[in-house]
Amino acid sequence: MARFDQLTSAEQLDRLTELALEDFYRILAVPLHVRPQSEWPMWLRAKVQAGQLVLAARLRVDEDSLRRRELDALPKLLEQIRQAKIENPALDL
Repeated sequence: MARFDQLTSAEQLDRLTELALEDFYRILAVPLHVRPQSEWPMWLRAKVQAGQLVLAARLRVDEDSLRRRELDALPKLLEQIRQAKIENPALDL
């Protein structure tokens, strides 16, 4: 793999995203009881924060995907309205 400073900005962002997701996985996947009990509060805070960030990112992705699907459906809907007007000019669409 190329050195980080030799990557394009997009490649750097992809790599940093991979690393962040790997860290989030390690934080979320390991149960608290395998950590020293004195560290539980720290790990619990880390788990909550990682979970919030992951869920917020997921919601943004889902919203973008839904918006894209809605926009993809718009031309078909407009064509159906146009066809309906051609077939029945009295329609008030």
